[in-house]
Amino acid sequence: MLLCGTIAYDVMATKNAGKTVAGCLAWGAALCLAGWVLKQEWPGVKAAWPFSKYWMTAPFALWSSGLCFFTLLAFYVLCDVLKIRIPHLTVFGMNPLVIYILQCLIMDSGERFMPERSTYWPGIFAGFLVFYTVCYGTAYFLYRKRIIIKL
Repeated sequence: MLLCGTIAYDVMATKNAGKTVAGCLAWGAALCLAGWVLKQEWPGVKAAWPFSKYWMTAPFALWSSGLCFFTLLAFYVLCDVLKIRIPHLTVFGMNPLVIYILQCLIMDSGERFMPERSTYWPGIFAGFLVFYTVCYGTAYFLYRKRIIIKL
């Protein structure tokens, strides 16, 4: 996955819109396909591999890296090509490590109260609203105070 970050940087460093779009599409499709192929059972060769973020199996790592290339492409088109600014993402982007740790803490705490699978949509929406409000409120506080926490 770290190697894919390096490849993504190299794709973006071309400063050529066509090469960036083609590179992101090609790497995204190739990695997603590789993840899907590795997940499948190969009769006489191997059983189907589990697809899990908890065990960080090869199919999951490849698939998620491919999705990251598609996400990078979406943000490249929105922000660099179309020049669209999304202000609340700027606030989140100022302290991503803090928000990442905070959201992990919230999710770990919330797992005690929410079942793994729920069809109660008002509860799901309320939980998301609390989750997003706490994360954004923290990010906005740090943004307004011009506090940037880096490693």
